[in-house]
Amino acid sequence: MRENEDLLPGLPWHLTVQCLARVPLTSLWGVSPAWQDLLYTSHYFQRLRSSLGMPTFDWLYAFLRTDDGTLCWFAYDPLALKWHQLPPMQNDIAFYLGSPEHIVGRFHTVQCVSTPGRLILLAGSKAVGGARTHPALDRPLIFEAEERRWRSGAPFRVPRKWCVCGTAEDNKVYVASGCGPEWDMAISKSAEIYDVEADAWGTAEALGSSKFSGEAISAVGVGGSLHMVSGKGVMIKDGAVYDPSRRVWSKMSPALLGGWDGPCVGMDGRFYSVNESGGSGRLKAYDEEEESWVSVVESERLIGVSQLAGSRGKICGIVGGEEGERRVMVVDVACKRVMEVETPMGRPIAIQVLARMG
Repeated sequence: MRENEDLLPGLPWHLTVQCLARVPLTSLWGVSPAWQDLLYTSHYFQRLRSSLGMPTFDWLYAFLRTDDGTLCWFAYDPLALKWHQLPPMQNDIAFYLGSPEHIVGRFHTVQCVSTPGRLILLAGSKAVGGARTHPALDRPLIFEAEERRWRSGAPFRVPRKWCVCGTAEDNKVYVASGCGPEWDMAISKSAEIYDVEADAWGTAEALGSSKFSGEAISAVGVGGSLHMVSGKGVMIKDGAVYDPSRRVWSKMSPALLGGWDGPCVGMDGRFYSVNESGGSGRLKAYDEEEESWVSVVESERLIGVSQLAGSRGKICGIVGGEEGERRVMVVDVACKRVMEVETPMGRPIAIQVLARMG
């Protein structure tokens, strides 16, 4: 953005930017090419908005499988209402998304997380003869949103599938439990930490239970700690909390664990979960002071949500099973509105919310 650009006639550039940084994003979009250029390309403008506590510009990223089986990433611009295809991943990975014969109904998703400006693929399955599956990745694949490019991270110490993945406030990536080519007790209790900036892996304290190795699980970051629950539905579950500052695991509080009966996400310092039992599609939030879950919104459009991602008052989820239609739903928590975002092609496999693509 050139500083002599005529953004507001009669005002110097630096004063104009100070003014526009305080304007809602929706009011900046579509006014003029110069304003849109400022919104999309000026890192100074985005940093200024952030320092003022104004909303910045997040996009929805979706991993889609087309009708011919092709897997590709797209990013959704919520202001322009446009999808943009990401460059192809550098490795041609044959992710296996079906159900092995011995575990009926198991959907092998692709596990990913996001840190500021980065989308990180961590785990998935690939078929190895018949119904047998192995971990699909031997190292994380990282998409640098600002630079619009993929790169490979440092190799995993232990490649995994059906594991726990999450990020904490330190923006490091945490991977725990799961299994390798074969199930192993030591792997099911192990945990690792990935420093994305340093491109290096370290170890974390081992889990006290192997119950987290049976499916893909999201570790939810709230209050500086990572929280995770084993299993889905109404089964008896274990809950674990990892404190990165003390590098220790602890038990989850009974009140938090008791209402965590579906996919969960952390947003604005709170837990949000959609219940799996009862089929009501109820989104609820955890009240830490009252130690109870409270209803936020209930909609049949949220029934069957398989995963959640959230940012700045919006919670996104994928609705639908392994077969048939799968859709992306968005909940605006403030106005309790549920909306569908139509994908450009194919069926969504995984979603994340992070910075706009360069």
